[in-house]
Amino acid sequence: FHAQFTGYAGDYASNGQTMTLSGNQGKFGFFVAGTRQGTDLRREPIVADTDATGHITALHNYANDGQDLFGFAKLQYIATDHDLLNLDINLSRSRFATPFDSAAGVINDQQTDLNHFVNLSYQHRSVGGAHPGSETFAGIYYRHGGLDYVPGAQDAPTFFFYPDTATAYSISEARSFNIIGFKADRLLKLSERFSLKAGIDLSSTTGNEAFATFDANGHPGPFSNSPLKGDDEAVYLQSVIQPTEKIEFRVGARYDRHAYPLSATDDTVVSQLSPRFRVSLFPDEANTLWFYYGRQFIPTNTEDLRAITSAAAGSGATGQPTLPERDDFFEVGLTHRFPAGVVTKLSAYHKRSTPGIDDTQLPGSAITTDVNIGVV
Repeated sequence: FHAQFTGYAGDYASNGQTMTLSGNQGKFGFFVAGTRQGTDLRREPIVADTDATGHITALHNYANDGQDLFGFAKLQYIATDHDLLNLDINLSRSRFATPFDSAAGVINDQQTDLNHFVNLSYQHRSVGGAHPGSETFAGIYYRHGGLDYVPGAQDAPTFFFYPDTATAYSISEARSFNIIGFKADRLLKLSERFSLKAGIDLSSTTGNEAFATFDANGHPGPFSNSPLKGDDEAVYLQSVIQPTEKIEFRVGARYDRHAYPLSATDDTVVSQLSPRFRVSLFPDEANTLWFYYGRQFIPTNTEDLRAITSAAAGSGATGQPTLPERDDFFEVGLTHRFPAGVVTKLSAYHKRSTPGIDDTQLPGSAITTDVNIGVV
């Protein structure tokens, strides 16, 4: 059994405490950790006063406190020399104020983020029979998250609903979502020269996201109340082929299907078949040369799709959805191992995304949202 307790303190009332506990008895093992952090400098902005020559005369740090709580636990049961059961549990909460430059120092937005997950998995490795070294993995996972954002009472509204550019609004958000999924794969080692791995990954997202707006006089504006409902299904197959000790091929493909809400009543389904190929050359024990190509499909998380109405109040109209990122990725590289134990790696790569994904911040808030870029 091991236990450790640590803490720190610093400027801007920064402080934190961490506890870790771990141990094992026979076939059981565990690790538990908890952390609390607090600070009055949760985000970077600080207002500086300057004199006529530009020298800083004073610093003002407005409405910038925050607290973070984290908890993690891992439980493990070794049933046999080739059977392993794992349980992972994570709890996380962040609560902070969002500062804006203000002579009055009273603008104060409050945001709370939640992110919890539980993973339960089983792994089996074959030690005998026709295909020793083969492995089976199966796991279920669950995630819960949320975000609550409340603008400060003194905020100056800065968000406009096009084409209306006369009335500015402040935005509040309330979001909650749940994800449940199942993943399983099977590695079949047919020989020292050839192996196959096939698997599936299935998940479903449910939840709700509500936006409310109000103008400088406190009058309500357009709002949206949108479901967070989506599904992701993937199947994959990959192989490792090594005809000689000098060369190895890795060939595979993955098919993804992603369904997400286009509006409160309509869903959109997109999919892609993504081939992957890698060849590695081993001219000697010290050098490895490789080339890789992979087609990639990166869907936007359903819980990150933010729909804000752009029409009259209560219309339920939503914004344009963020499309999955689709990439062509190429890489070539060389690894060299020196006798002293130093390993060097030189590689070059090129990735073309059509479209790409980036994130931006909604004006007048601390809410980030995913957006598309046509070509990256």
